[in-house]
Amino acid sequence: MVDGEETEHASPRHASRGTSDSSSSTAIAPVYEEREIVLAQGLEYHNDRLSGGPPLSMNFKVPEYLQARLGADVHVDSSGVITYTSVRQRVHFTIRKVMQKDEFKQALETPGIHVVYGGHARYGRGPCFGPGRDPGDDWENSTEANRLTRGIFRWGYPVMPIETHEIVQHGYKCFPVLAGADKPPRGDCHPDILSVYGTLRRYAIHEFDQGAELAPFIAGVVPASGLGAPRPVSADDRFWGLRSKHEILLHGGWENTRAAPMDLGSTDMRCRVFCHFGCSSFHHNYRVLRFLKGWQRTATDRFAYWTTAPPPTVNLPSRWIYFLLKYDQRNDFQSWAPSLGWTLAATRGYIRGSGGGYNVI
Repeated sequence: MVDGEETEHASPRHASRGTSDSSSSTAIAPVYEEREIVLAQGLEYHNDRLSGGPPLSMNFKVPEYLQARLGADVHVDSSGVITYTSVRQRVHFTIRKVMQKDEFKQALETPGIHVVYGGHARYGRGPCFGPGRDPGDDWENSTEANRLTRGIFRWGYPVMPIETHEIVQHGYKCFPVLAGADKPPRGDCHPDILSVYGTLRRYAIHEFDQGAELAPFIAGVVPASGLGAPRPVSADDRFWGLRSKHEILLHGGWENTRAAPMDLGSTDMRCRVFCHFGCSSFHHNYRVLRFLKGWQRTATDRFAYWTTAPPPTVNLPSRWIYFLLKYDQRNDFQSWAPSLGWTLAATRGYIRGSGGGYNVI
């Protein structure tokens, strides 16, 4: 049995990181491989915000869930760094949590580590970071003073459909796409726009659903690229929206964005594994990473995992990391593919058993 299996007891680690051609043991003790996991907790996914009440809330939190399942073998130091030694894998794991955009970027650029993002996908605009849940600009571009640490890390298509109530609810300034003579190029559009491309219409801000409430959050009119200095909205301006009027097109993007250098295009992706556990991340972000960015998987590197629907993804990071630690075959200084494949299968089994209605791929 995977979930509920007996805890293995880890012995002290006597040797640090070795090379791929090092001996499997020394005269003192086995040489264990060092592996690092960075859990990036997006806005609303910090431990103190994961609701549900005990014992349910414990299932969402790290390290609490790991400690409950793996016991005293999970160690947490005074700085919050988590360590666990798997005797069966002969791997020593270090797990760090980060909650800022610059820390997330640094993790993505760190060679050979495993990065897990737990948080909202923000309709595919990208991972989003911030210290609080109050309405404000951290739900979009953040402020000029905080844009390197808070707000969206841009990972989306250049043109995104966003529900007007989402903008009003979270109260962030944004830049809608000015409706010119031609519709936005198909190659720039999120798939949800392409599926209804013929319904795009030109509207004044007040014509959108909740137009009066929406108007204060329109930061201005920008050039077609989405960059450049904004000008005030005029009465003659029209913006692209869907025929239903409840979705307005915003400038998003993944490279050369207003958030640069906090976007995918400015990031030298060197981590070995990336997990995006936000809603429908495969639909929103897979193609951006694999084809637009060109970060293609190899036999031993550039693994990536995604969700297939808007699930209750809040518990996925803790479960994924738990299963990764519980893999029970030796794989030190070998390809990570077998342990990742087992972790994927175990996670899918958990989702099926909980009736999640989504999957991880």
